[in-house]
Amino acid sequence: MRRTAEVLRGADLVVYLVDGRQGVVPTDLAAMAEVKGSGARLLGVWNKIDLGGTLQCPEGFVPLSALTGAGLDRLEAAMAASLLEGTSDAAGGPLLDSERQKELLRKALAALARFREDLGRGLPLDILAVGLRESLDALGGITGGVTSADVLERLFSSFCVGK
Repeated sequence: MRRTAEVLRGADLVVYLVDGRQGVVPTDLAAMAEVKGSGARLLGVWNKIDLGGTLQCPEGFVPLSALTGAGLDRLEAAMAASLLEGTSDAAGGPLLDSERQKELLRKALAALARFREDLGRGLPLDILAVGLRESLDALGGITGGVTSADVLERLFSSFCVGK
């Protein structure tokens, strides 16, 4: 619980997944209140829309099927909108200080596009991680706060990669 509280304090956005067949239960309400109290943005995801018996997706949630990928575009757009809220200039463009930052952002977006294509092709996690690393390295060049080693460690800590 302490680790969760630490992660929440450092998060800009928390994507909270709800089983659409069960709906929002009291433990979900408590967890979402904790997220809101942490100062992080909260994005609710209504999962299992591909299955029968799924409840109506409530307003403020993004409908998704983690199994089929239906709704990933909406989730991606909602995440971007939430994270970019308040970070644009009067014309709606992102606030970037230099050409270097713009180029790094282009590299990050291109790497994410390749990652998404590779994910759709069903490539293994170790190959997918390369695309994430490229994107994180580019973003880290802008923010200085992201290290690919930390993210990859977290990604692979819960998966058994072939021996």
